[in-house]
Amino acid sequence: MEPASNIGGDLFDAFFVRSHQLFFCIGDVSGHGIASALFMARTIGLLRILAMSTVQPDELLTKLNDRLCIGNETNIFVTLFCGFLDVPTGALVYSNGGHCAPILRSDGYSDYVPIPKGPLIGAFEDMRFGAMHLTLNPGDTLFCYTDGVTEAQTAAGEEFSEERCLSILDRVGHIQLPEVLDTFRGEVSLFTQSEVLADDCTMLALRRPTTIVST
Repeated sequence: MEPASNIGGDLFDAFFVRSHQLFFCIGDVSGHGIASALFMARTIGLLRILAMSTVQPDELLTKLNDRLCIGNETNIFVTLFCGFLDVPTGALVYSNGGHCAPILRSDGYSDYVPIPKGPLIGAFEDMRFGAMHLTLNPGDTLFCYTDGVTEAQTAAGEEFSEERCLSILDRVGHIQLPEVLDTFRGEVSLFTQSEVLADDCTMLALRRPTTIVST
């Protein structure tokens, strides 16, 4: 995560809710400044509590939305993608609230992950969210990002685009995950010809290991 200013609004988190089950999320809070940063911190705090009480991401987002709507006079909202991954089997159940579709690289080919339609979180009360399932095969890489990556622009206004993300993940999706993320950040800088970001830039990558070591 790299903020565009001293105070960022993007978020991500990943932690085990059970010995074999990983919760992860990535999100983008509207606006900039202290109000958005406080909303982001509140969102992360609620996510960490809610993820320990349910394994259904759609239920989690429904509860998160209801709580974030309380006292939200500034009308700030957050887009969010989240999921629960069963590490031994690769079974992933996920939900989405207005966020960018992740990219899955499997068998050397990258494509967007189908996502359930879901409203912006914190904007309207009594919203409901859907959930979808997929299985990560050994070696599969899931790449999540915020629109600060795909909407990074050149001086002429051309955007980095989702298509470039697909192409890059096709090319480097097999290497170590920190190097994958470094490659993306370098490609964004090379494309924009600037180290200065116009928007927060956040990326999260997961890969199912080819072997599971029992402990």
